[in-house]
Amino acid sequence: MREGGKLALVLPDGILSNPSDGYIVQHIMSKAEILGMIDLPMNTFLPYTPTKCHLIFFKRTDSPRKDYELFMSYAKTCGHDKRGREINEDEIQLIPEYLKNLDKKSVHNHLGWKMRLSDIKNNILLPKYYNPDLQNELKDYENTGNLKSRL
Repeated sequence: MREGGKLALVLPDGILSNPSDGYIVQHIMSKAEILGMIDLPMNTFLPYTPTKCHLIFFKRTDSPRKDYELFMSYAKTCGHDKRGREINEDEIQLIPEYLKNLDKKSVHNHLGWKMRLSDIKNNILLPKYYNPDLQNELKDYENTGNLKSRL
């Protein structure tokens, strides 16, 4: 792969969060700059496999910058249920349009936000780990004193 080539990979959840697989994350980060990540719903590859996966976009480089901005997203639905039956909810399709307008938004949610590479903790590259919905709910609670349960 030549310098500057752009790629996308589908990687299992464990590779991006398991400390014993940290060397994989370190290798990716030493040979590429991550452009963005999408945390895919559990049902994405069902009924064929139950593996929780992520879509990671990156740009190949032999000298990645030490710190840069990347896009993260956490889709909750994928257009079908665990048996493969079509449902009306598909957040994955909403992400490209959300990304186009991301810089115009003052409050971000699970569909997309930007963060700095330096904000990644312990080599954990899981978007749900940094999901801004939790921060938004905490701010609402601080302002109103009312806790909105989203169970």
